[in-house]
Amino acid sequence: MEQFLVVYIAVTAAALAVAYVLIRFGVQHGTRAASREHEMWMRDGSLDRAIDAHAARLVARQDADEYARRVAERERG
Repeated sequence: MEQFLVVYIAVTAAALAVAYVLIRFGVQHGTRAASREHEMWMRDGSLDRAIDAHAARLVARQDADEYARRVAERERG
Protein backbone atom coordinates (compact mmCIF):
# COMPACT_ATOMS: atom_id res chain seq x y z
CA MET A 1 0.00 0.00 0.00
CA GLU A 2 2.85 2.37 0.77
CA GLN A 3 4.24 1.88 -2.75
CA PHE A 4 1.02 3.21 -4.27
CA LEU A 5 1.03 6.16 -1.89
CA VAL A 6 4.61 7.08 -2.88
CA VAL A 7 3.75 6.79 -6.58
CA TYR A 8 0.54 8.81 -6.07
CA ILE A 9 2.42 11.60 -4.27
CA ALA A 10 5.17 11.65 -6.92
CA VAL A 11 2.70 11.79 -9.80
CA THR A 12 0.63 14.47 -8.06
CA ALA A 13 3.73 16.58 -7.38
CA ALA A 14 4.85 16.24 -11.01
CA ALA A 15 1.39 17.18 -12.29
CA LEU A 16 1.28 20.23 -10.02
CA ALA A 17 4.75 21.29 -11.17
CA VAL A 18 3.78 20.99 -14.84
CA ALA A 19 0.54 22.92 -14.22
CA TYR A 20 2.48 25.65 -12.40
CA VAL A 21 4.98 26.02 -15.24
CA LEU A 22 2.23 26.15 -17.88
CA ILE A 23 0.20 28.71 -15.94
CA ARG A 24 3.27 30.81 -15.20
CA PHE A 25 4.30 30.79 -18.88
CA GLY A 26 0.77 31.67 -19.98
CA VAL A 27 0.51 34.59 -17.58
CA GLN A 28 3.91 35.97 -18.57
CA HIS A 29 3.14 35.62 -22.26
CA GLY A 30 -0.27 37.26 -21.85
CA THR A 31 1.15 40.10 -19.79
CA ARG A 32 3.88 40.81 -22.32
CA ALA A 33 1.42 40.71 -25.22
CA ALA A 34 -0.98 43.04 -23.41
CA SER A 35 1.85 45.46 -22.58
CA ARG A 36 2.96 45.52 -26.22
CA GLU A 37 -0.60 46.16 -27.42
CA HIS A 38 -1.08 48.92 -24.87
CA GLU A 39 2.20 50.54 -25.87
CA MET A 40 1.18 50.45 -29.54
CA TRP A 41 -2.19 51.97 -28.72
CA MET A 42 -0.54 54.75 -26.74
CA ARG A 43 2.05 55.42 -29.43
CA ASP A 44 -0.25 55.69 -32.44
CA GLY A 45 -3.16 57.38 -30.65
CA SER A 46 -5.65 54.65 -31.41
CA LEU A 47 -6.38 54.20 -27.69
CA ASP A 48 -7.65 57.78 -27.47
CA ARG A 49 -9.72 57.30 -30.62
CA ALA A 50 -11.21 54.08 -29.26
CA ILE A 51 -12.09 55.74 -25.94
CA ASP A 52 -13.64 58.72 -27.75
CA ALA A 53 -15.68 56.45 -30.03
CA HIS A 54 -16.92 54.45 -27.05
CA ALA A 55 -17.90 57.63 -25.20
CA ALA A 56 -19.75 58.90 -28.27
CA ARG A 57 -21.70 55.62 -28.50
CA LEU A 58 -22.63 55.86 -24.82
CA VAL A 59 -23.84 59.44 -25.21
CA ALA A 60 -25.84 58.52 -28.31
CA ARG A 61 -27.42 55.57 -26.48
CA GLN A 62 -28.28 57.77 -23.49
CA ASP A 63 -29.81 60.39 -25.80
CA ALA A 64 -31.89 57.72 -27.56
CA ASP A 65 -33.07 56.30 -24.23
CA GLU A 66 -33.98 59.77 -22.98
CA TYR A 67 -35.88 60.54 -26.19
CA ALA A 68 -37.77 57.23 -25.97
CA ARG A 69 -38.64 57.95 -22.34
CA ARG A 70 -39.97 61.42 -23.22
CA VAL A 71 -42.02 60.04 -26.11
CA ALA A 72 -43.50 57.35 -23.82
CA GLU A 73 -44.37 59.97 -21.19
CA ARG A 74 -45.97 62.19 -23.82
CA GLU A 75 -48.08 59.30 -25.12
CA ARG A 76 -49.24 58.39 -21.61
CA GLY A 77 -50.02 61.92 -20.54
